[in-house]
Amino acid sequence: MTRAHKDELRWSHWMSQAQNGDESCYAALLEELGNVIAAYLQVRFGSIDLIEDCVQESLIAIHSARHTYDTKRLFRPWLFAIVRNRMIDLLRSQRSYKSILEKNASGHIDILGTPIEDEVNKSMVFAALAPAYRDVLLLTKVAGYTTSEAAKTLGISENVVRVRVHRGIKATRKILQSEP
Repeated sequence: MTRAHKDELRWSHWMSQAQNGDESCYAALLEELGNVIAAYLQVRFGSIDLIEDCVQESLIAIHSARHTYDTKRLFRPWLFAIVRNRMIDLLRSQRSYKSILEKNASGHIDILGTPIEDEVNKSMVFAALAPAYRDVLLLTKVAGYTTSEAAKTLGISENVVRVRVHRGIKATRKILQSEP
């Protein structure tokens, strides 16, 4: 049983118990998810100031939406959809805030890409990829896993990882070429 599968079972169980009023399970779930969310964001965005804010915003969103979790469905997709949406919202708000500051300081909005805008664009490209390609590219190209480590993490062969990396890069090029 892979770690991801064990996490899925544990988190799903804890959320189910939390929905039934078990506060200790809910506390354990939120504590563990806080660490997982921080690691997830760190891998994807590096050390930007918004990570801690996004972790807190994500935990608040999870708390607010906990009643929407269906115990018959997988927990991880539900969780990471919330986290991705919170991060995009925070990046957009940060971008808007910076635009307002730049406009006030210089009388016009700087159209050059900022590191935050670059991260939003990267996340949009990754979101447009098929999950199989996105997973191997995030592990091998963003997180720096070897082909062997990525294969073990995903529970697939090294050859499948290599093929998916190749196809994922090809798909990424198509996405980037189709953007205006």
